[in-house]
Amino acid sequence: MLPLVQIKVVINEAPDYFLAMCPQLQVTRLSRKGPVKRLTLEQKLDLINHAKNGHGADVKCVHWHPQKGLIISGSKDNQQPIKLWDPKTGQSLATLHAHKSTVMDLKWNENGNWLITASRDHLLKLFDLRNLSQEVQTFRGHKKEASSVAWHPVHEGLFCSGGSDGAIMFWHVG
Repeated sequence: MLPLVQIKVVINEAPDYFLAMCPQLQVTRLSRKGPVKRLTLEQKLDLINHAKNGHGADVKCVHWHPQKGLIISGSKDNQQPIKLWDPKTGQSLATLHAHKSTVMDLKWNENGNWLITASRDHLLKLFDLRNLSQEVQTFRGHKKEASSVAWHPVHEGLFCSGGSDGAIMFWHVG
């Protein structure tokens, strides 16, 4: 299996676009103003343009699901949504309104069921893909915005988070 790679592209000194690459050698672009675009890197690069209802403001983070052909994205919209996407169709499959401020980062766990989110509201929230309508757990402790998250590569219940105050915190699910 090829490694997952994410690239942040800066255009005109503003972070308008985010790219995510999955092991199947596909690149998907989510834009603040435009449609989802998918590049397939096989024999040649094809640009596929999908119409969709995107985020209403900056897309701050995107992440490929580790097993399924799905993308999750977080933004700075008025309602701070998290959206689950089907990159083949460009359609939003689900929208979560989990945070009271900008969603700064989100990551799927390697088990493919858990999603952790980090927000400027200082909170980390855990969701289960099998029931996205209800959060599993909320993690509190950051004094300022929670800006990044990362799952442990071996122990599926462990993750860490980084805050805008320089704090790194370690967490256990359960």
